[in-house]
Amino acid sequence: MSAWGAGLSEEIFWAISVAMGLAMRSAGHNGRALAWISGFGVVALALNKPDAAAIALLPAANASPMHAEPRLLLARALGALDRWAEAHAIMIETSAAFPD
Repeated sequence: MSAWGAGLSEEIFWAISVAMGLAMRSAGHNGRALAWISGFGVVALALNKPDAAAIALLPAANASPMHAEPRLLLARALGALDRWAEAHAIMIETSAAFPD
């Protein structure tokens, strides 16, 4: 059995959650910190924790309006939480703002 199957993912996720909280408090409007916080959202999605992903991605998406990725990841997290209307609205807004 892999380490992930042995419950290690929960231990890692807890450590990441603590680090994310510290990073979010210290990030302010620092673009690099917000990109790093978006990474927590990616990890949370990979560990099937869409609620934690949404918590990480919402401030990152709001603080970086010129970047599509945090918004699209937030839409993915909201979709996983069955918050389809919000996910759809984000997808429509992001697609209009970033047509490429």
